[in-house]
Amino acid sequence: MTDIQMPKGDTFTFDVFVTRVNEVTGVEEIVPLSGARAWFTAKKISTDSDANAIIAKDSVTDPSDVVITGVEGKVRITIVPSDTVSYPDKYLEYDVQVKEVDGTVTTVQKGRLELGKNITVSTA
Repeated sequence: MTDIQMPKGDTFTFDVFVTRVNEVTGVEEIVPLSGARAWFTAKKISTDSDANAIIAKDSVTDPSDVVITGVEGKVRITIVPSDTVSYPDKYLEYDVQVKEVDGTVTTVQKGRLELGKNITVSTA
């Protein structure tokens, strides 16, 4: 589990590196993600349906907010102000899932997204 803290209504970007232990060598290696698809989903509670997610983004529908760098095995997620500014609660549960070209689906990170208060309110 990886918890994330961010100010509510801010832009926040984080990277997830996808690795897997090589069954032959026993060494952890970067998973090449060329041609893969990735999702970021944040919900009030994990049992909510995907349709009721507070934030739902993927690399196909939201390619500027969910960016895959295939060779590096990296997924970069950007949460924009409109994703959180009007959300009344402080916590969300989230995960990042990847579907590789061969159909393998893996939850590569999950945890709690804590939305803190801003100190500065004016941005003019």
